[in-house]
Amino acid sequence: MFMLLEVRIITGILEYPQWMKFRICNIYPATFCRMLHLCHTLHIDYLTECVQVLNENLLDLKNMMDGNSNNSQQNDKSRAEIIQKVLERLLDLKEDYCIIWKTSLLINRRFAWSQVFNIISNFIQLSCDLYWIVLCFFGIINCKVLLEIVLCLVLAPTVLSLMLTSANRCSTKSSKVGSLLHKIPIHGEWELYEVVDILSIQISQQPIRISAYTLMDFKYSLATKVR
Repeated sequence: MFMLLEVRIITGILEYPQWMKFRICNIYPATFCRMLHLCHTLHIDYLTECVQVLNENLLDLKNMMDGNSNNSQQNDKSRAEIIQKVLERLLDLKEDYCIIWKTSLLINRRFAWSQVFNIISNFIQLSCDLYWIVLCFFGIINCKVLLEIVLCLVLAPTVLSLMLTSANRCSTKSSKVGSLLHKIPIHGEWELYEVVDILSIQISQQPIRISAYTLMDFKYSLATKVR
């Protein structure tokens, strides 16, 4: 799709050799930059789905404990079995969270520096495209190529917005893990309390973030920081 749009832009600016040569020289790095954004977005979406499954499992445990406390017809043995089942699932979810957190670290390490330079490249590309708008504004370039100018301006921000939207959605869902965990009623069960407390500490000390090390977090606020 991106290559087709680039070809459409180039065919529309054939009358302007300087601009056309710039687009031709830039077509491969620009396309690589956008594909890297989409690849990062794919990894973030996968991580988001993992977090969503974790949240759903925590909600199931909450409903299970609510049903256990509200069912007065259950005997002590049945309640103990449900509590033991919840305890085992909590321990499994603790391991799942650890795996998801390690996966987020691997994703951040894989895309950290490349995405930093990628974002810088996007803003340089946007500055170059604005240069052609200035030429069009002062009449140096015919306004017949207005469509090509719009396409130039839309491509990079659109792909960057997709990546930031995906990262922001992942951050939103991961921020709910702690609150869902503490909504599970413990009812004075000491073993449940210990597991919830350990998992809560783990969540606070090892938050799931989409970032480039300590340089920046990939979310909507990144655009305001750059601006």
